[in-house]
Amino acid sequence: VSRLPPLLRTFASSAYKQAYATTPAVIFQDMLMGALRGLVSSHARKLGVPQERADAAFLELQQNAFTAGGGCGAAEALDAAQLRKLTARIWSSAVEFEGMNHWPCCLLQAALRSDDVQDAVVFARALNSFVVTRSANRKPLPSRTYRGGALPRSKHWFFTRGKRYRMPMF
Repeated sequence: VSRLPPLLRTFASSAYKQAYATTPAVIFQDMLMGALRGLVSSHARKLGVPQERADAAFLELQQNAFTAGGGCGAAEALDAAQLRKLTARIWSSAVEFEGMNHWPCCLLQAALRSDDVQDAVVFARALNSFVVTRSANRKPLPSRTYRGGALPRSKHWFFTRGKRYRMPMF
């Protein structure tokens, strides 16, 4: 997978899009957990955090995912049709890592921003099985979307009519 410098990168040219197209559906929990552990380990290396702390955080995340919901996480992990629910538990986990809240989300966003996609595409595939549905009868999407958030007035100058902007995030 080739990588362009960030300023030249578009979604169409991103390593993520290239890798996602060839990544199979995530149907086994070891695929999901392997990708998640890869994201955790990679992020820990970038932060200079010892692997032992990354492993401890990963194990806490895994234990929470398997035991949440009255222990049904383990059954979800063993049923390919239910694995998407385990993925949602991981994505919305409250486990912290090095002071970061919601760090499964942070891990994926950091990997996407750096176009470091080997494990990110697997995790994204698993997430998409939970949140994306395909249907021939779906309504067309609007040509404009809005997303809430706060932008300091000092930054408003950047966004002008007709400007296209993409933040590489999930």
